[in-house]
Amino acid sequence: MLAILLTLAWGLEVLKLIGLMALLMKLLAPALRLAGIRGKTGQFTAVGLFLGISYGGGLLIREARSGDLPPRQVFISCVFMGFAHSIIEDTLLVMALGADVLGVLVGRLVFAVAATALIAQLIRSIPDETFFAWVFPRGNRHGVAGL
Repeated sequence: MLAILLTLAWGLEVLKLIGLMALLMKLLAPALRLAGIRGKTGQFTAVGLFLGISYGGGLLIREARSGDLPPRQVFISCVFMGFAHSIIEDTLLVMALGADVLGVLVGRLVFAVAATALIAQLIRSIPDETFFAWVFPRGNRHGVAGL
C-alpha cells in the first residue's frame, strides 16, 4: 500500500514538474465547468480522474476538512469522480475486447459531464438546510468540517 501511495504521489509531482498536469487541466477545464466544477476543486477532480479516485478523493477530503472548498463543490466533484473514475484503465480494458477507444473515452466523458451537470443544477436549486441535511446528515450543517 505504501509503495502504491508513494508512486502516485511521485507521479503527481512528476506530472506537475513536466507541465503535463497544467496541460491536462487546460484541456479538462471546459468539461469540468460544464459539469459545474469550478475553482480549486477542479484540480482535485482531475487528479482523481487520472491518478485514481482513492488518491484524488483523499486529497479532496483533506482540503474539504480544512474548510477551503465549498461543500457543494466537494459533492459535485465526488459525483463526477464517481461517474468518470478509472477512465484510463476501463478504456484500456474495453479496447482489449475490441471497442473503439474514442467511442468509449468520449462517451464516458460526455455522460459524466452531462449527468454531473444535471445533478449540479439540482444541488444549486435546493436550500442550504436541505442540502446539508441530505448530504452531510451527521456532520456540521454549516461547513464540511464534520466530514
